[in-house]
Amino acid sequence: MSERLVKGLWCRMEFTGYINGKMLKRNFSKAYRYLMHCMVHSMSHRKGAYDEVPDYIMNFIANLVLNRKYNISQVIFEYMKENYKNEFDRYIMYPRFIMMLINDKFKDLPRNSDDIMEMSNVNYITIGRITKEKDAKTKQMIQNQG
Repeated sequence: MSERLVKGLWCRMEFTGYINGKMLKRNFSKAYRYLMHCMVHSMSHRKGAYDEVPDYIMNFIANLVLNRKYNISQVIFEYMKENYKNEFDRYIMYPRFIMMLINDKFKDLPRNSDDIMEMSNVNYITIGRITKEKDAKTKQMIQNQG
């Protein structure tokens, strides 16, 4: 994608930061902040710095928002290859993606129910933490659920 198209999309996503600087989640509108959060935590190859949105994830998001095709698996494999070559600091990257590949290849693989992590649905507490929502209605919802 052209850089101009991506930067134009950031403007439409109500990005408030410096457009040629770091892309931080907090600089986007609330409507897109949660999307940024999910993409950074699920697709990032880093161990930290989850507030900054890397360029390749911005390309993922731009293609999702514009409904265009994009080869995400190629990017994932490139970072996995780079991690494998690092002799001193290897760690498991993209465990859900790897598990998806294993499940597809070995359909009758036995599963241990103790190894399955249950995911809870998104609720007002999650949204409040991510968007740092301060209005009275959200505070009341969080207190009622917590």
